[in-house]
Amino acid sequence: MTVEEFRLLLVPILILVGFVAAGYILRFVLTAYITRLARKTKTKIDDIIFDAIKTPIALIFLIIGINFALAQAPFVPAQIMQYLPIISSIIIILIGTVVAARIITGILKYYSLTRPSMKSLVPIFSKLITQV
Repeated sequence: MTVEEFRLLLVPILILVGFVAAGYILRFVLTAYITRLARKTKTKIDDIIFDAIKTPIALIFLIIGINFALAQAPFVPAQIMQYLPIISSIIIILIGTVVAARIITGILKYYSLTRPSMKSLVPIFSKLITQV
């Protein structure tokens, strides 16, 4: 492997590592910042929302990093590069959908504990949301 070939491989790897590191740094900063803010609130809704988005933050940065890294890689065929942004967008939308379902389900469970009259509705809405 020549120095030039190594350099061509190093750039996409560094881009990917940079995006993954940025995702984890953002997750760490948000964890520290939002945890302090969440202590000041009376409800647990902010905790539910943050728990739902904590892991997908790093995953979304990974997907975006793969997209940018493969765009810089010389060995990726043009046919794959043509569909890569579309596939990345679809995956990110699916992640967003899962996050939204987790948030709604968590809020429903929270309200079932705080308002007993809603307790019977929570399983129905939770199953409905997870099926959609």
